[in-house]
Amino acid sequence: MIRHSGQLDSQWVKCSDFELNSLGRRTMIPASFPRIYFDPKFFRDIAAISAAAELLARNLDDFQEPLRASLELVIMPSIATNFEVGGRPKWQALSYPYSINRRPAPILIQTGAMFQATQSMQNWDVGPNSVSMNGISGVKYANFHQTGTRRMPARPYVMFQPEDVAEISQIFEIWVDGLIDRYWTKMG
Repeated sequence: MIRHSGQLDSQWVKCSDFELNSLGRRTMIPASFPRIYFDPKFFRDIAAISAAAELLARNLDDFQEPLRASLELVIMPSIATNFEVGGRPKWQALSYPYSINRRPAPILIQTGAMFQATQSMQNWDVGPNSVSMNGISGVKYANFHQTGTRRMPARPYVMFQPEDVAEISQIFEIWVDGLIDRYWTKMG
């Protein structure tokens, strides 16, 4: 028996002709001890898994692909729906004097400029970990409608619904699953 500090050390990792005790010291083992041998293919597989995991980790630093898909498939359509139905939750009605002097259209669609700005990909920035609207500044009144003023209630058109968050999560899950499939397939 091999003892450490006068006590039996039961935490041995058997590998080839030596053992590593719990302190990480390499110790020769007697020939009569059972040995566990690893097939060299095992170490190649471990190296391949490690390389695939490293590639996967590198790709998980940049979310532009799922963010762009979320923007096109969920965010922009949700904003369009907000315009079409008059807000979710419903926006406050237009004031009486203003409402009689405008053409019939949903509350925030008089000229269509603000709506069109939200629906154009060129007005959005998709970065490695965020999506932001940048081209709305060409519509001077857009921020006033989003946040409100002292005399005008906020009518937030850039607003997500619970189902939007669920759909975006699903896009990210599909993207991650695709990455895993891609890198594990390369491994095999």
